Amino acid sequence: MSDADQKVRPMKKVLIITYYWPPAGGPGVQRILKFVRYLPEFGWQPIILTPKQGEYPAVDHSLVQEIPADCMVVKTGSLEPGGMYRRITGMKRGEAIPIAVLAETEKLSRRKKISRWVRANLFIPDAKIGWMPFALAAAKNIFKDQAIDLILSSSPPPTAHLIAKKLSKRYKVKWVADFRDPWTDIHYYKYLSRLGISLRFDEKLERSVLGSADWITSVSKTYLENYKSKVNHERYSFIPNGYDREDLKDVDFTRYPEKFRISSIGTLNDERNPSTLFQAVRKIIKTNSEFADQLEIELVGIVSGCVDEDIVRNGLEKYVRKTPYLPHMDALQKMAGAWILLLPINKVAGDLGILTGKLFEYIGSGRTILGFGDLRVEAARFVKDLNTGAFFDYGDVEGTERFLLDQFQTWQKGTKPDRDNAHLIRQYERKSLTGQLAQLFDRLIIKPGEAK
Repeated sequence: MSDADQKVRPMKKVLIITYYWPPAGGPGVQRILKFVRYLPEFGWQPIILTPKQGEYPAVDHSLVQEIPADCMVVKTGSLEPGGMYRRITGMKRGEAIPIAVLAETEKLSRRKKISRWVRANLFIPDAKIGWMPFALAAAKNIFKDQAIDLILSSSPPPTAHLIAKKLSKRYKVKWVADFRDPWTDIHYYKYLSRLGISLRFDEKLERSVLGSADWITSVSKTYLENYKSKVNHERYSFIPNGYDREDLKDVDFTRYPEKFRISSIGTLNDERNPSTLFQAVRKIIKTNSEFADQLEIELVGIVSGCVDEDIVRNGLEKYVRKTPYLPHMDALQKMAGAWILLLPINKVAGDLGILTGKLFEYIGSGRTILGFGDLRVEAARFVKDLNTGAFFDYGDVEGTERFLLDQFQTWQKGTKPDRDNAHLIRQYERKSLTGQLAQLFDRLIIKPGEAK
């Protein structure tokens, strides 16, 4: 659309229903925040519907500054079970509930087991269902005051889709349901004891959303195929996460680190324990004093006890530096200070669609990626196809060892990796991906016989 056309044509309005919104931190926030940043350039004005005080595993107040000044944000009340969970499990008031708490497998107390059972069987589809009545009430005024052309809902939590489904039907507005994760097939459900009636009800809600939405988008092709196996239609689109070139411009990625630094940005837990890396490093430092003198492993984010135990078991304490969760721009600075960026993918049998948001920022940074996981996962294919590093099976210590030694020699020479892949990674810029989403919006609202 030309600048002249943009001035003549009024902005179309999309109501975006999202639970995670600044000051919430983490990768889930980035997807919607970047859509909001760039949608106006494609003729769409976002309006946000979100809870006033959500339960967030991480808080990043710096992200508030990225919200466009003219973006309308409607914040609602929400009944949150977090207080009850803290009391049952003995957590302190105000203490952040860990991300994917249902995925915990380490030394669960009886209280945690009880709380997980309650969550899995009574809070359907998720623990945010108490937000729904407040969101529906607030939406009445939004639709009264604003000419909403389309609705976009993003999950998790799936409650966002249930809100959108009701609003789409009530106000006869087109609706796009965006999935960042699976719903009933989310990997940690296998750890839970779910009643048959609870599971069937959850699956019914899932099918109703898949069948009612005017279009389904997801960050993963694998997830889309899975959803299509449940409700078979042609209204599915793959819109992955990406990287924002504007963010990366503020970070100096041209300077290479003074140490041979391997950095992980994000949570490391039992499912994402880079034990293969630790074993390979232990073998190398026993025989290579130069490597030992120059090595540094930096872990930015939450590190669980099982990872700490592995570090001690391999005698790597003096090589490891840990930094708590950082604001987004600070995390990008940490990426710039690394030679290798670590990407452990969840050790989850059968889930091949995991395509983390940080993978794309890793890609955009130009740093070398070292990934671990099932070699069939989408993340592994991205690393290979975009020529951004290497990916190994968990347990491939020898392959990891060879890779590290080769990278160490390259670092010693001060040679910048030349991958000739800039043309490949540009397609994953956030602005470009938002343009794809806007084109989808435009197609949906065009009436038969109306000019584009």
